[in-house]
Amino acid sequence: MVRRLIDWALANPLIVLLSVAALAVGGGYAFSHVNIEAYPDPAPAIIEVVAHVALNVFTNYVNNVAETTVDFPAVPFAAAA
Repeated sequence: MVRRLIDWALANPLIVLLSVAALAVGGGYAFSHVNIEAYPDPAPAIIEVVAHVALNVFTNYVNNVAETTVDFPAVPFAAAA
């Protein structure tokens, strides 16, 4: 099926190019007319996630450098699963 579609597209390049141009124009029109106020600003959530990741990485780094002792018993892998 895909092979037939590729063969058809190669045999009809004008139709394919016109279809791509129509999709690009339609996408540009939709992008320029989207209501920005309908979507919330994702920046605060992204900043919060990045801050948590940075804090966890920094905490793990400091714990490895300071060689802190583990204050809970080690669990074997078979028992953890």
